[in-house]
Amino acid sequence: MASLNDSSLSTRIVGLTMPQGVSAGLPIRQKPWPRYPEGERLMSFYEHIFVVRQDLAPAQVDEVADRFAAVIEKEGGKVTKRENWGLRNLAYRIQKNRKGYYVLFNIDAPADAVKELERTLRIDEDILRHLTIKVDALEEGPSVMLAPKANKKEENDELFDSNGNESEAF
Repeated sequence: MASLNDSSLSTRIVGLTMPQGVSAGLPIRQKPWPRYPEGERLMSFYEHIFVVRQDLAPAQVDEVADRFAAVIEKEGGKVTKRENWGLRNLAYRIQKNRKGYYVLFNIDAPADAVKELERTLRIDEDILRHLTIKVDALEEGPSVMLAPKANKKEENDELFDSNGNESEAF
């Protein structure tokens, strides 16, 4: 019978720990995660949108946004742009709500900070939905949702002539 220190036997028995120094043919990892040098953190850009319940006051929505911005800053990131889109209709009911306050964050942070933010959002009862998207670069200036309505009207004027008919360009 083979001894318990025999590596071929110990790899076949489930639940038996490997003797120290035996790797069962697998390479032994020398460096633990993360793979980046100590002190250096990989920062990425994210756009994050969350929807807050409609029954909160606008001041409370700002407090909720401050709380989530603090989570990002605590984890070593920063919120570069913060937009409150106000109370908007939802496409369908979410947890018996027909409306919700939309808030947009542009975030420059490591992935761990975003994971912590999303974990905190899942726990919070005031949040109806949230979405985080990794982007190559952050937008400067206001988002499309906050663009002046005059610019939107000019775009529509290009599509239609003065009688309301479609332009010949199309």
